[in-house]
Amino acid sequence: MIKYLLFLISTSAIMMLNVFVFEDVEISHNIPDYLIAGSSYDVDITIQKGEITGFAKFQMEVPDGIEVKSVEINNSSFTFSDGVVKNIWMTIPTTSEIILSYKFNVAPNYQGTGTVKAQFVYIKENERYSVGMNDHNVTVGEDGGEAVLVSEGDAGFVPEKVKAYRSVKEINPSEFEIKIRVEKDGLEGFAKIQDELPEGFTAQLLNDGESVFSIVENKIKFIWFNVPAADVIEVSYMLKTNGDIIEGTNLVGTFNFIYKDDARFIDLPVEDLIAEDLPVLVAEEETPEVIVEPVLVVEEKEEAPVVVVEPVSKNVVEIPEPQGDVFYRVQLAAGKRNVKVTYLKNKFKFRGDIFLENHKGWYKYTTGNYDKYVLARNRREDIKSAYNFRGPFVTAYNAGERITVQEALLITKQKWVK
Repeated sequence: MIKYLLFLISTSAIMMLNVFVFEDVEISHNIPDYLIAGSSYDVDITIQKGEITGFAKFQMEVPDGIEVKSVEINNSSFTFSDGVVKNIWMTIPTTSEIILSYKFNVAPNYQGTGTVKAQFVYIKENERYSVGMNDHNVTVGEDGGEAVLVSEGDAGFVPEKVKAYRSVKEINPSEFEIKIRVEKDGLEGFAKIQDELPEGFTAQLLNDGESVFSIVENKIKFIWFNVPAADVIEVSYMLKTNGDIIEGTNLVGTFNFIYKDDARFIDLPVEDLIAEDLPVLVAEEETPEVIVEPVLVVEEKEEAPVVVVEPVSKNVVEIPEPQGDVFYRVQLAAGKRNVKVTYLKNKFKFRGDIFLENHKGWYKYTTGNYDKYVLARNRREDIKSAYNFRGPFVTAYNAGERITVQEALLITKQKWVK
């Protein structure tokens, strides 16, 4: 009896080929073995489900470079994202056979092999069952030619010697040129570069490096079914945003390749899209000269230390109503690029108000509002000892317009205090 059962099982396996049987469920398909790059194919999946009812799902994974469109979904909900097809029924039709029809669109410039995987999931007597379809290998090549198979690498290839680098060049506060360089050290066959597209950004291809470029579900992809022969692969793209760049906006990604049937991953360096070394302006007070007895005045001299800033909109001016015609503040920092006040407060752990103004082409950040110079001077000293701002100094205003401290002291007939 056992021998007879084994004979039946082996015979069924030979006869069915592309059909996988589990209990009363069978899955078959007509996916071609050979696909021509740039072409489209009609594909049918047939599910012999028997008496199964209720919730069910069919899920299919296709190689990168194949886009799947629905043709007949048989009352299911259809989605295709990041190489995965999903058909979901809350209540599957009562017919014993379900046919799902798709259009496989193959991207141009592909060569190599890939695998289509699928499974049918259903609920029966409150138990979850999953029926898998036999993996189906497909070859992608040019019309009339044979595709180049994915190589496992020769004996001299060492996966650990593969290196991947990313560089970020700021074109302006809302545009960044991204370049990725891979030193492949003899790598052959399939490879992929993938970056996560930051929220609020769009990407535009600059150099595809002989790959197939795509953006799917906020993933930027460069795919080779057979990498170029050159020792170095280089690709590039432009990142753009129309909004503010928030703190923690990073660029992350990987370089993937196949070696001896194993997927290998190399993490690309994480890049912060908020530049760390932007030129900024601060100033220090110098010892003034006597102008009117016995008043001493001070003249500001601006220098250029560094502060971390985050871009925001460019026309912000936040100055409250003055307390009297002349008042004083303490300037904390300034720069050519605008930053959010909240970002500056969080970075320096500053407890107090920060006001932002646009003055002579600079975005300047001040705190306080004092009618006496000595009070502003005392606040400046407190800030120097308590916080890590570089070179805070006293500024002066008349009716909301910035003037020199010298002018303010003369107007108010106050004394300068070192």
